[in-house]
Amino acid sequence: MFYIGNAGTDFIATTGALTLAGVLTANGGAIVAGSLALPQGTNPTVDAAGETAVDTTDDQLVYYGGVARVLGYKAQVCGYIPDVAATDDNFLFWVAPQAVTVTEVGCRYAGTGSTVATVTLEDASGNAMTHTAPTCVTTSANAAYQSVSSGGGLVAGEGLAFDVTNTPSPASDDYVLCIRYTIDRQ
Repeated sequence: MFYIGNAGTDFIATTGALTLAGVLTANGGAIVAGSLALPQGTNPTVDAAGETAVDTTDDQLVYYGGVARVLGYKAQVCGYIPDVAATDDNFLFWVAPQAVTVTEVGCRYAGTGSTVATVTLEDASGNAMTHTAPTCVTTSANAAYQSVSSGGGLVAGEGLAFDVTNTPSPASDDYVLCIRYTIDRQ
């Protein structure tokens, strides 16, 4: 038998919600290891302060403070690289704040783009990530992302770099290289 707090005195059940106060204990006061299951489903209703649920549509944690908010497991970071040239190899443009897995790469450029740069990703040690080179598009177009199929894992503090594998023209074009990543469970 499980108790919340003092043999159930800190357990308050109200319509549609469960409020916990105190420590979860089991037979004699030991802290119970494990997990707490939150309400979950496709687009669950979270519309009052303190409500929380897991939206299984895209693995999001939905919570309500003053309005409904979402915490996702995916993030994106972009780096601005001026005057991209063929010599831009092992160009470090981001450092992972924690263990992550790079899942996609996209690219945009500003300039004439006579010959658009072709880029590949790697970690700061030069270990290549497997992906199709993204097609860099002008700043007025939506970037098309390519999936990173292997080698995308970075540990906390590890750098992400790129290589330019062709000779872009003109060398005065500026680029924005973006990656999408998931945060790894610690």
